[in-house]
Amino acid sequence: MSALTTSRIARSATVAVMAGGAVAGAVGLGSAAPASATHTLKLTTVQIADKQVGYYDIAANKDIQNGKVVGFDTTSCLININTHVAKCEISVSRADGTFRGRATLNLDNGTGTGVITGGTRTFHGATGTLTAKPLSQTKTLVTVVYHS
Repeated sequence: MSALTTSRIARSATVAVMAGGAVAGAVGLGSAAPASATHTLKLTTVQIADKQVGYYDIAANKDIQNGKVVGFDTTSCLININTHVAKCEISVSRADGTFRGRATLNLDNGTGTGVITGGTRTFHGATGTLTAKPLSQTKTLVTVVYHS
């Protein structure tokens, strides 16, 4: 696998993870809203570590919103070298709970989409979607639309 593909995988993993962090933060911020309220949250993920082993890419990221670190996340992605698509599991840790999700990442352009699959404490019962767009090799803009 080329260095360019590896860096795209790492960037995409960062995007996915940050998206998860965005959802987790948004749920915490929106807890006083009605149960059926829809919220949109934008944040930036910044990769702090990445390791590729065979067809798996594992990354750690810090999640930034309004210039402040609001959480950390990890991604574990299975890479399909034929289709240039990665299927990722996401886990986000925050002071008020954890959040999980899944994302599919296009390794050719670094974009991704995903869903929220559950969480604990503040994030229990949150559902929604996420999109990711690379800003650089280590930063990704994540947009999360969630329901609380």
